[in-house]
Amino acid sequence: MINKTIDRMVQYYRDVFLNTVASSYIIPMEITKLIYNLMGVNTMTKIIRPGCYFGGNNIKIGKGTTINGKCYFKIVPILK
Repeated sequence: MINKTIDRMVQYYRDVFLNTVASSYIIPMEITKLIYNLMGVNTMTKIIRPGCYFGGNNIKIGKGTTINGKCYFKIVPILK
């Protein structure tokens, strides 16, 4: 039970930092790219417009990609 609570808290703070601070309009794109990479969103581009939501950390964004603002990326497990 304690582990679940800790996992939820870690996820909550990750989401707040990644999807609020990093996706803010006042953060420069170079800093946003750095934050995303540190938080597990593997990106080769710095052209990610503000307001994007990343609901997981198993995301790879290739070089030359442009992501417009307010895009939503949610990672869900594959059901077999």
